Amino acid sequence: MDDAFKTRTLNLALAHMAWSSAADLFEHLARMGLTTASAIERAYKKDTALLWQLVSCFAKVEFLGCNLVGKLSQVVSWSEHFRPYFKRWRTAQGLAKVEMNMEYINKNHFNESLFDEFVVRSMADLEGTGAAFFHTLTMKLAEDPSQINKFSAEAFEEIGDIAAYREFHTQVVDSAFGQELRKYALSLDSLGYTKSDFLPQVSFMDPSKYQGRPTFLKPRWGDASKVVQAMGDTWQRVTWGISMWDSIPQLLGHPMHMPRAFDTMWYQADLLMWNAAKSLDRPGESGRVAKQFGLVNPHSPTRPTFTEFVFKSLEPSTRAIKPATTPAPASSPYVETIPIVAPTESAVKSGHAFVAESSENRPKSKKKTKATAASSATANEEPDHVDEVTSDEPENFPVALPTHYKLGKRLLKVFQRVLEDDGAEPAEKKGQLRWGDFERAMRRIGFDVVQTAGSSVRFDPPAQTARPITFHRPHPDSILSPHMIKWVGARLKRTYGWTTASFAQGIEAE
Repeated sequence: MDDAFKTRTLNLALAHMAWSSAADLFEHLARMGLTTASAIERAYKKDTALLWQLVSCFAKVEFLGCNLVGKLSQVVSWSEHFRPYFKRWRTAQGLAKVEMNMEYINKNHFNESLFDEFVVRSMADLEGTGAAFFHTLTMKLAEDPSQINKFSAEAFEEIGDIAAYREFHTQVVDSAFGQELRKYALSLDSLGYTKSDFLPQVSFMDPSKYQGRPTFLKPRWGDASKVVQAMGDTWQRVTWGISMWDSIPQLLGHPMHMPRAFDTMWYQADLLMWNAAKSLDRPGESGRVAKQFGLVNPHSPTRPTFTEFVFKSLEPSTRAIKPATTPAPASSPYVETIPIVAPTESAVKSGHAFVAESSENRPKSKKKTKATAASSATANEEPDHVDEVTSDEPENFPVALPTHYKLGKRLLKVFQRVLEDDGAEPAEKKGQLRWGDFERAMRRIGFDVVQTAGSSVRFDPPAQTARPITFHRPHPDSILSPHMIKWVGARLKRTYGWTTASFAQGIEAE
């Protein structure tokens, strides 16, 4: 339990480091008006700060992916279905190891399941980014979706996290754009760490404070990978100093004592990480490490606590909320997505256009359908039929999302449930929400829903300057609990500025 707590804390910090860097990077490119791969390439060859910001981002995502893949075998091997196939143990140094239980396998022959054999052999020999495993897993689950039920909820969520990383890796790092960037960056490694703008952009820690392995594992991005690994290893030592053992008796004791014990445990963890981050900051850059890892200030009066309204501190004020989007210069609206060099040069595409173009590489079951976003018009949930899209041409989306939507009664209830205020009386609170109802509601206001091999589901908005948003689909029961609903609502509010006032019942709705 304690090791799982430490590992989860570390991976959350690494995920924040990687994806916040990616968000900052693409917003920076938007502000610069760089919307094609060739334009970005010309810019980074003139601007070393931009070059190392790009390389740093990709190296961070790569490091996150390798850590997630490394953890996957631990999680899958503990799934109830796959557990008999494995032996789990630790080295004298405390490193977790997973190996196949050959006695069980020789006796049961993988229970005559080719899928089981594929997963078990893959987990016993999984390394790097796991590209081959996830490619095959995607195809096998498309052929027989029932195999998903063999994974625990934790494993399914882990696969979803890695699927998001794999998509970024495939569409960016492995693209012609990514390969050219990597080649150019590696050509400068002979200049050492003192090359122009390298350490200020890549290292958010004081290099003299690095701790960890003296050797580096597959530094794909050269010096940048080495620096990112050094920072990751340093932070791992910090998180490994956190323990929940002292709090476990209180957490497992009388329910009345649990909130205070939980708050105490997290305060101590937050304080340890906050102080460690301060000690690792570069001179003159106070708070940079804490920001990179998404740490919570233990001294802040708004710090989340274990209370009845624990999610309230995670939600922005319902007054004057503005969507977290970054429009490009007026003369050239920015479409937020990933730049990719194709054989013929093209502008950056929206997520919708990318999904349309890549659909031929996905398993097909039926024609793609698309609903029209409702602004002034009414979006009724009846009938279930929506217009089919038969063209693969990029869609002409508006620059921004509508500020108000008019919906049918059933759809309106979904958004009211997800976005309801914390101030509502307990009697007014509702129960759970079916994931399918949430997906359906998002589709009806124009969002595309993109599934992955795991639990990760991406919602692509019908607007040029609006960010896609990703959630984990609950597994094995596709039900959103009250706490999950609050979390989903908080993220929708931060990303799009939505409140319950953003949605009203249409005149023509039932």
